[in-house]
Amino acid sequence: MASVIRVNTINSRSGLSTVTFDNSGAGIEVAGIVTATSFSGSITDTGLTAGRVVYVDSDKSLIDSANLTFNGSDLLIDASTNAYKGVKFDNSFNLTFGSSAGTSPRIYLQGTNNGQSDAGDTFFATGTGGVQKFRSNTYTKFEVNADSTTKEALHLDSDGDAWFGLTPVTHHNNRHAFFHNASDNFVSITSGSGATAGIVFGDSAANTTANYESYIAHYNVTNSLFIHTGQGQKGLELKAGGDASIIDGNLVVAGGHGIDFSAQTQSSATTGSELLNHYEEGTFTPYIDREHNSPILGYAAQDGYYTRIGRVVHFYMEIRVNSYNGNGSYGTTFLRGLPFTASARTGGRGGWDSVTVHTYNTDITTTDGEVNIGVVGANSEKVELYIQRSENSFADIPAPDANDQYKVGGYYFV
Repeated sequence: MASVIRVNTINSRSGLSTVTFDNSGAGIEVAGIVTATSFSGSITDTGLTAGRVVYVDSDKSLIDSANLTFNGSDLLIDASTNAYKGVKFDNSFNLTFGSSAGTSPRIYLQGTNNGQSDAGDTFFATGTGGVQKFRSNTYTKFEVNADSTTKEALHLDSDGDAWFGLTPVTHHNNRHAFFHNASDNFVSITSGSGATAGIVFGDSAANTTANYESYIAHYNVTNSLFIHTGQGQKGLELKAGGDASIIDGNLVVAGGHGIDFSAQTQSSATTGSELLNHYEEGTFTPYIDREHNSPILGYAAQDGYYTRIGRVVHFYMEIRVNSYNGNGSYGTTFLRGLPFTASARTGGRGGWDSVTVHTYNTDITTTDGEVNIGVVGANSEKVELYIQRSENSFADIPAPDANDQYKVGGYYFV
């Protein structure tokens, strides 16, 4: 049986610097110390290793841990022997998982046994209903390290702006997400083959129509790209075959612009322009005038209709007179009020036009073969009325009168 020394009280250890219990091979058991009124110096167990944390084993003996060490400032778990497999907590409040290197406050989480010596997974979990927060009064950034070269992948600044692939710079206040790459740069948004992918725009994040007042959507079923407005009721469809379809709306072109057909094969004729830049249709009010002075008339009808396509104006007018006062007027009779001024041909040859004239109840001459004709005057908005008398001569038609009717149609260039 091992020797047992039982001491209830050590009142004095005068002349002794230390009290040493050495159980190396002697099998000494020290137990039952009831009171120590004061103590100075040290208790030494020569079986323990310096720097290791001592704990009570299952058999109530003191054991030092080879994996848990404390050097007076740093607490390490298996970090001194394996830089990729440790935990270090130092007196500067740095907590390091995976690597004991580094002096700045940081957290390293390092996976092992995954086929890679210096890469692993990081998992944060808060449980059901938990909230996880990352806080900084300046910015939060995420970096990647490839081939020992650190690169900033994501930077979240104090304004909530997100920067991908670039360092924040002074920017417009209404920009909040930035994507940069030195070469081509795309943002990829994908969905299943039978689903739709897109971006919505609105003035609310709530589950209401205000969240998708407009949106851009790609329909994977048809491979069409839609630009929607009015919660999808209006917009533009760009079809996979190249056609564009307007959804319940019109194509509005700015003044001076139009549809350019220059990509098509040109004819052998001289081409002045292949831009269709004007279309218009409407009504106008025609009226009768004379070359000299203006008559006074009452009308039963003054109807005018036109359609302009590019430079060509197609028109039709009908005038019915129920009273007429010549008021001293004479000369050529004009039907005025055309919607656009006609252009002039070079060389003083009048305008570019073709006009058909039908008159009813008007005075006529007795000469056979005479025909009423009309031309659109160059640089004017009027139809000039004449009688063609022979191959080489023409004259003014008779002056208008009550009950006269003029039905005139044709086209001219502007």
